[in-house]
Amino acid sequence: MTVFWMLLTACLISTVNSRNATCIVRPQANCKKFDLDPKPEGIYVDSFSECCAFCTTNAKCKAWTLDYRKAADGHIGRCYLKFSCDGLEMDQDAISGVMSDGEPFPFAPCQFTDLSWSKCEIATFPGMCDTLDFPGCCHWCGLPDSGSCNANRTACPG
Repeated sequence: MTVFWMLLTACLISTVNSRNATCIVRPQANCKKFDLDPKPEGIYVDSFSECCAFCTTNAKCKAWTLDYRKAADGHIGRCYLKFSCDGLEMDQDAISGVMSDGEPFPFAPCQFTDLSWSKCEIATFPGMCDTLDFPGCCHWCGLPDSGSCNANRTACPG
């Protein structure tokens, strides 16, 4: 009888933890804050799909970030499970995902519709810089013919 209850309990746990959701992934992105990790230091993983799988098994998990800077012992990095991805930021050393049964990725500061993070460096005159200027993303500094378009600025330095 004990074996029966152990099997029944295992089935109930797997049913509670299963969910019909997939991960929507965004490279070079970090969902800052909103951690719900059972381990505050993150979980070592070998792929971003493994990070997605951890999130899928936790009903409270709505997003995750895999931080490549935390690679160790043959693992590619640490996975951090999240309540939300509202703190989305550009991060060359991370990849993040949101669950398809939760909120979509928020609009991140300085992220363009083609998912690139900054086009300011290609602007060669003030008007071109203005067209790339989501608030705080690009700002022209200097004279019209000898200035520069600065990324992640709302004002000129100095």
